[in-house]
Amino acid sequence: MVALCPHTMTRFYQGFLPDALWLAGDLELLSRCDAVFLVPGWEDSQGARAENDFAKVKGIPRFTTLMELEGWEQLQMLNTPAVRTPPATAR
Repeated sequence: MVALCPHTMTRFYQGFLPDALWLAGDLELLSRCDAVFLVPGWEDSQGARAENDFAKVKGIPRFTTLMELEGWEQLQMLNTPAVRTPPATAR
């Protein structure tokens, strides 16, 4: 699991380009994510609300508690076939 926090990647560029451009890039990154974790207070952020709406439309799971996210992650691991490494060949 890797956390992606788009606003920290562009925080020093505020006003440099239109917010819509940053949001478009953010949603492109989000489209490649397996799930979204919404932190407390996300409802107060226009960008986080847009991310939530986008994830909902795209069918990307959204979570607001670590317990929900961890439970989902465990189910994903159980439903993913193990990757087996072929045995080394004798030389």
